[in-house]
Amino acid sequence: MQRALGLACREAERTYGSLRRMPVPVLDNEPRFVLQLFRIYVRGGFDHVRIAYRTPTQLGLLVRFHQTLEIEEVYWRLYESPSDTRCCLDEFRMRYNDERPH
Repeated sequence: MQRALGLACREAERTYGSLRRMPVPVLDNEPRFVLQLFRIYVRGGFDHVRIAYRTPTQLGLLVRFHQTLEIEEVYWRLYESPSDTRCCLDEFRMRYNDERPH
């Protein structure tokens, strides 16, 4: 997990430039996310949000967003390049959050 978070930050900085704020991962309560070493690691540079116990709807909302993203955007479009893909997905995210009724 530590390696994945570090790689994700480096890729985000490579793609978008210097990050104004650190990403905030939303984590479920799997044992590896509760470990002391993980807490020490994220305390050094990451805020993180853990979903509450017995609240599957919180994780369900994320899963549902990804399903909607695939069905309404990804499956219907041919992307020309990785940068075109990022641009289109960013447009979808803004449309999903600001304009699309849900």
